[in-house]
Parts: sequence; C-alpha cells; structure tokens
Amino acid sequence: MAAKFAAACVARALARRLGAPSAAHQGRAALLPQTSVIAPLSSRAMSTALPPHMELHMPALSPTMKQGNITQWKVSEGSVVRAGDSMAEIETDKATMDFESQEDGYMAKLLVPSGTNDIPVGTLVAVMVEEEEHVAAFANYTAPAAA
Repeated sequence: MAAKFAAACVARALARRLGAPSAAHQGRAALLPQTSVIAPLSSRAMSTALPPHMELHMPALSPTMKQGNITQWKVSEGSVVRAGDSMAEIETDKATMDFESQEDGYMAKLLVPSGTNDIPVGTLVAVMVEEEEHVAAFANYTAPAAA
C-alpha cells in the first residue's frame, strides 16, 4: 500500500512539474489508457571511472506491469535526445507505448537490443550523458550485476 501511495505522489509531482492537469481535473479521462510514458526515475550516477551519466530503467507503464518488451529503439548510440523525444516503443500485455525522455542529452549506450522480450521492470536498459564527448567512455559499458 505504501509503495502505491509513493508512486502516486511521484506521478502527481511529475505531472505538476510538466504542467499537466491533475487526475481530479481530468475526470474520467484519467482512467483511459495512456499512449506514451516519460522516462521515469532515471538515476544519475557518478563514478571516478566514468563521466556523469543517467541510467534509464525499464518503466512500469501500469500498476500491474512486471515486465515488458522493447519492440524498437528509436534512437541510436551517440544520437541527440531532447526532453519529450520518443526513445523506444515498449510493449506490455495490454498496449504498445512510447518511452519518452525527460532530459536533454546524448544516448551513450543501449544495453538491451530491440526485440528483447520479458524485461523486468527496473532493469537498466540504456545510459544517457549530457555532453557528446562523454559518449565514447561508454563504448564497452555493461550493466552492473543485479544485487
């Protein structure tokens, strides 16, 4: 129960940040399926060996989603990514949705190839950097082992 409340708080805060109306203002429209998702809870990582970067994880596109499929990446390594750009198509058991970026930057590494199925929610799928010259530092990067 606490996890659902926390997720709802994060969603409301994100909606306010983006200027989206609250569910109370959307009425019944808030109950309709969404067609895209903004990259949620990307994490910034600092390391002495690597430049500053943002880790992008498989998002939960619904409260019951446990895993999803990346049907297609719409960006490639080294490409410019702007906030709001669709980076990939993610398929769930209910719909196919766009995975949108929250940040401007460069796609440094795609860790999960297009066509990969049954990726658990929270799995690291890609890495972005803020500066183009940092992309090369991730050429041989692999996802850290799960704890």
